[in-house]
Amino acid sequence: MNFQRALALHKAILLKEGHAFDASNRQVAAGSPDQVEGIHRAATASDMYQVLRQDSWLVVPISSVARPGHVMEGTRLTLVKASRT
Repeated sequence: MNFQRALALHKAILLKEGHAFDASNRQVAAGSPDQVEGIHRAATASDMYQVLRQDSWLVVPISSVARPGHVMEGTRLTLVKASRT
């Protein structure tokens, strides 16, 4: 039910930051021209996985209500390859 919103956020953050992170917290590049084009075209989680080519995660930043101007880590969006059975 929230997939389209999560995908839009995932795409926006990847385009802004130019990377996600892998399971070892190493950066996964997402800034090449081909990747940027793939991110724009992605309509499914599978499409996004094809761009990054590995399990990855990123965090949606949120603005603090208690501390105006302070940005905190929010929801973690994780992309993992799932096998179909």
